[in-house]
Amino acid sequence: IIEKINNRIGNNTMRFFPDLTAFQRVYPDGNFIDWKIYQSVAAELYAHDLERLC
Repeated sequence: IIEKINNRIGNNTMRFFPDLTAFQRVYPDGNFIDWKIYQSVAAELYAHDLERLC
């Protein structure tokens, strides 16, 4: 999952997945823990971007 996150960050294409099913549509081999890790990184990046905009 870390490689996938790094690729998304590098491409500036992080997404927010509202649930595990949505995550697994994009990452069929992903599990609950992968989804939670991905969501944590996405939320942190979005929060950082919002701070810069304000």
